[in-house]
Amino acid sequence: TRLMILFYWILAIVVMTFMLKYVDCSFYLPHGAWFFVFKTSPVCQTIEWYGDFILNCSCVIIVATMDVSAILRVHCITASHIDAGSLKKRSRQRNLVYQAALQSIFFISELITYFLISRYAQNKWQAFALTSVSWCLVNGMDGLIVLVYNRDFRGAILKLV
Repeated sequence: TRLMILFYWILAIVVMTFMLKYVDCSFYLPHGAWFFVFKTSPVCQTIEWYGDFILNCSCVIIVATMDVSAILRVHCITASHIDAGSLKKRSRQRNLVYQAALQSIFFISELITYFLISRYAQNKWQAFALTSVSWCLVNGMDGLIVLVYNRDFRGAILKLV
């Protein structure tokens, strides 16, 4: 897990350094618009598509696949041992699957909304809702999903409050 986290940090730093320094594809807020965009050039559009949209979708899909496969593997190992403790574990595993699936669905939906659907916005309010609002909502929903589906995390938060 630590190697994967390190890999994703390095990947993100390399991609952002490449985009911002070497290719000069900065992310900016144009005058009159209510959402951030990359500089408009063929190179920047290619980087926006592959370096941002496809890369982020791939990361979400990889993490979701790993989550589901790990949970399925644990489920197969514990399938033969059915007792009260196992049923409780299965319930937690099921919650973890739901959590991972919902988080993945929300993040993929946000990426599609931000990068694909927002191009069809007919005014600045629609563009704002399809970009900035969707980005804020998905990040807020991520925390809410963790609180709803993760009993241990919810308990730790309640102890602090």
